[in-house]
Amino acid sequence: MNKLILIMIDGISAGKFEQMRDQLPHLDALARQGCQVKELTPEICGTSFPGRTSMIIGRPPAEHGVYGNKIWDGDVFRWSNPYDVRGETLAGFARKAGVTLLTWVTAWSALKTATCSSSHGG
Repeated sequence: MNKLILIMIDGISAGKFEQMRDQLPHLDALARQGCQVKELTPEICGTSFPGRTSMIIGRPPAEHGVYGNKIWDGDVFRWSNPYDVRGETLAGFARKAGVTLLTWVTAWSALKTATCSSSHGG
């Protein structure tokens, strides 16, 4: 079975990753065993969700409809969400192909403040 692991880290450029590789041994190992994007030109500068949506759907914002992290909803700007995406997503393609897809999203602020515990003393 073929497997794909796509790791997108917001706010860390390829250059910064190169500087920090020795402090990130697991990501370093994954990058060495797989494919690492060294340079990317964003669809829309300064916002995450349009670029991530373009990567996952394979279309530019003009087609998928997500132009910013927040969008105007008639009365107020609200955070964009997956329901705003126009078009088939990676999850949709996987579902049609009978493939199981796991998506895990976390915020950097949550990573900095998260504490982990283990029942086996780790």
